[in-house]
Amino acid sequence: MISLKPSPQLYTQILNQIEYEKRSKQLKQKLIFYVSLTLISSVIFSLLFKDFSHQASESGFMQFGSLLFSDFRETLRNFSDYILSIAGSLPVMSFGLVSAAVLLVLFGAIKILGGLLEFRKLKHLH
Repeated sequence: MISLKPSPQLYTQILNQIEYEKRSKQLKQKLIFYVSLTLISSVIFSLLFKDFSHQASESGFMQFGSLLFSDFRETLRNFSDYILSIAGSLPVMSFGLVSAAVLLVLFGAIKILGGLLEFRKLKHLH
C-alpha cells in the first residue's frame, strides 16, 4: 500500500486555503445579512419619516421650529416657553421609531464597512 503524504509546505498551503475559504464564506454571509438589514431599515426609515413629518406638521411642531428662524429675538426672550412648546408638540412615538430606524441604518452601514475592511484584509493576507 502506497502512502500519499503531501510535503509539509503543501500541507500548510492546503490548510491555509481551507481556512481562507471558510473565513471568506463566513464574511460573505455576514455582509449579506448586514446589507439586507440596512436596506430593510432604509425602507422602514423612509416610511416612518413620511409619517413623522405628517404628524409633526399636524401637531404644530413645524410651526414652532420655524419660529426660531423667523423671530429669533422673541424666541430667545421666551426660550424656556419655546422649549416646552416644542417638547409638547413633538410626536414622540413617531420620533422614537424614526430614531430607531436611523440607528439601525447606521449600525448596518458600520458593520458593512467593517466587514468589507475585514474581507480586504483577508484577501491581502491570502
